[in-house]
Amino acid sequence: MATTNASITSTMAGGAYTPSLDSTASFNLKPEYLGELYKRYGKGFGVFDILDLSGRKMNISRSEPKIIEEGSLERSITLAVATAVSTAAADVVFEVATSGCYCGVGDIVVVPPYYLATAQKAKFIPALYQIESSAVNGSNTQFTAGPVDDTTSDIDTELPIGTKLMVTGGIFAPGSAGPAAKASYPYEKTFYTSIKRAKFIVYGSQESEQRWTATLKNGQKSQFSKASVEADFLLNSWINDDLLMGQADDDNISLTTGDSSTANPRGTVGLLTHLYDYASKQTYVGTTYELSDLFDLKDTMLSQGVVTDRALICVGPDLARSIQINVGLESLQAYSGGTNLMETMSKMNIGFNAFQIEGINYQVNELTMLSNPEKYNNGSYSWMKRFGFVLPEAYVNIRESTNTLNSSFKASNLMLGYKNANGEDRTRVVQVVAGVNGMGYPASNAYDMVEGHMLSEYALIVAKANQLIRIVSDAD
Repeated sequence: MATTNASITSTMAGGAYTPSLDSTASFNLKPEYLGELYKRYGKGFGVFDILDLSGRKMNISRSEPKIIEEGSLERSITLAVATAVSTAAADVVFEVATSGCYCGVGDIVVVPPYYLATAQKAKFIPALYQIESSAVNGSNTQFTAGPVDDTTSDIDTELPIGTKLMVTGGIFAPGSAGPAAKASYPYEKTFYTSIKRAKFIVYGSQESEQRWTATLKNGQKSQFSKASVEADFLLNSWINDDLLMGQADDDNISLTTGDSSTANPRGTVGLLTHLYDYASKQTYVGTTYELSDLFDLKDTMLSQGVVTDRALICVGPDLARSIQINVGLESLQAYSGGTNLMETMSKMNIGFNAFQIEGINYQVNELTMLSNPEKYNNGSYSWMKRFGFVLPEAYVNIRESTNTLNSSFKASNLMLGYKNANGEDRTRVVQVVAGVNGMGYPASNAYDMVEGHMLSEYALIVAKANQLIRIVSDAD
């Protein structure tokens, strides 16, 4: 009987043990892992965090919550046709679009001094014209008005179309009839909830693998715990994005439901849309936000009926840097007299995240979410780094509309409403769907895996959006 011995491989060779040998032999060195899990990028501070940490949260019981707002009781008029040059003591015609017209017979239209004769213009005294009659002209209304004072009412420069003119109450003689009646009504504003979801899946055998990982907040090192933390992180991040730039679905998308029917997804309207549709706008030059820009904010807020001593300024990273460098240093130089500049800078830790100007305390918060290089800061959305908005500290009294016995509470003009009624709290729903595995959950299917599902249903509620201010660079 013959036998053949198997060859035994060998790596023995003549020579010394050198570092090159370590690079040749893949298992020569034992790998060492430092006892820490390094995350290459973390969570950024955003709109969700501002609302959550400041307590701007409330419960809602509808998928389309509504608020009731009342507009201004006084309105300007806008000329639909130019008002011609006239002479002193002559009547003039102000023509405006009939739709939404505010003024009527007996009211006074105020003409700015710029359009008057040279002598009157120099006095900066406007001319007052009281409306005596009105006539329909197509879709417009023509108001014929006479001057209250012949010496001031001399229009030497045509009032162009689109000119906005102030309206005030007229003057009347004893025993005369009063002015045209006025009436207003509130209007409702509808918001929409978003449903955001996150999901993770872990196979049963995968869960039983011993692995190296950092100890998580709950003290566990399992794959299930790691996956659940990541899903929670992503859900919060996606809610942040939604609160900033979300849009309501207009039935363009249909999704299959559990009973094999279809339904449209729900989306809330993000803050960007409210800012661009309703808010005031402040534009600064280039990349430099100056102290004078901060002063202008008070005038803008007053123009919208805001009387407050506190306001929050939320800004992108570039605008935050500009405010710290320019507004911070400029305010110190202006108010310190140069005597304690360095000392004051040291005490403020050069943060400049709070300013008190003209009786208003401004708190500046940087939206670090806009610095994420994989999202807003990837080069395609650079304008958002220079973007910001102002949120005055204004509160309104709210009572749940379907139950008048509920006590009212104060709500901010910017709130995060979570769907929560009839025992169903959808603030953060977390459910596990388990199969045949050893994690201790009752099996609901035959698969050797476990699914984790997270869901939140919420709406961004923006009351008095006209009182907000969006800040943009003229470079954008």
